[in-house]
Amino acid sequence: MLESLDRIQEVYSSTMVYRPTEPELDALAQSAAQLSGADSAVMTRVADDGALEFVGQYERSRDGRIMVEAQEALGCCRRIIKRNTPLELLRMPADLELWQSPLSMLGVPIRAVDDEVLGALCVVARENRSWSESDQEDMTALAGRAASEMTVLFA
Repeated sequence: MLESLDRIQEVYSSTMVYRPTEPELDALAQSAAQLSGADSAVMTRVADDGALEFVGQYERSRDGRIMVEAQEALGCCRRIIKRNTPLELLRMPADLELWQSPLSMLGVPIRAVDDEVLGALCVVARENRSWSESDQEDMTALAGRAASEMTVLFA
């Protein structure tokens, strides 16, 4: 498992910025996970140099899987930012030793007032599930709050 994490780190290290997350954004990630019934949530932003950075995260069970799930959610965040539209993904486990369950992800773009995409908010469930329209509406509302926080934090 550590070898797999090292490979993931290598692949994303050139386009991913690692820094401590922001408590305000961690709280919004927690709200997103709790409202949707997800196991974890990540929030990313596009840095000035175009790299993607994690700025908020939450893990319900604290079993250490957040980094693996965060890397999976990163792919979801990249697609959301590129398309500027909400996205729902289901990834079935390819390697049962590494992945103990499927991951269902829902993500929405974080947009500034001028509609510029600042980043993405993505929730992850460790089960095969569908996301409701209400889940997407809640996530979109939280992404609006995240945009306001990001404007202040990263001005």
